[in-house]
Amino acid sequence: FRSQGGKLRQAELNSPWDLCVVDGVLYVAMAGPHQIWSHRLGSATIQPYAGSGHEDIRDGSLDTGFNPGSGANGLAIYEVALQSDGKVLIGGSFANVNGTARNQVARLLTNGVVDASFVPPALSGAAIVYAVAVQADDSVIVAGNFNVGVRQHIIRLLNNGTLDTTFGTGGFAVIRPDNPLPGADVTAYPYNESEILDLVIGADDSGRLLLKELGK
Repeated sequence: FRSQGGKLRQAELNSPWDLCVVDGVLYVAMAGPHQIWSHRLGSATIQPYAGSGHEDIRDGSLDTGFNPGSGANGLAIYEVALQSDGKVLIGGSFANVNGTARNQVARLLTNGVVDASFVPPALSGAAIVYAVAVQADDSVIVAGNFNVGVRQHIIRLLNNGTLDTTFGTGGFAVIRPDNPLPGADVTAYPYNESEILDLVIGADDSGRLLLKELGK
């Protein structure tokens, strides 16, 4: 179906697949109708933002200046994120990108070539990255189903790909919202029981993360 949107909690959503907050607007990628929807935070409505919902191409052309070569091998790319300098971060299930060894997460230059200056740590376990987000200082939050030492399922990388050892403690991420809901556990949440499927960085300057966990 192709819903035209409407009031929150009433509008029908068709396979929402990914989220992004930009300048106070929540954008939702709808896998069903192949559209982008938008909701201005604080408003009461949500509606289509881009895409007709038809299975065709009506505008746009291939950017030949961006050439990733053979691209990522493996199963899939699940997430794409853009840094402030135009470099592109990708996460998924792969072992190399255009022949360059990269374990589930990589950064591409603006021309599509693998960025040799960004070398992430090895990810173990099932090793699938489902979510990548960029913070204001270009630090990179990576989440999914993997281990890096004791940090399970969510880590932060510095701008050169190095693991940020100040993030988390023993695989636990601490959540301390300013205004928690009554009865909410805001002391600690163990991200070592399931896999994180998506994350969004808050629209304010707090750096808070909104996480979607499998089965939660």
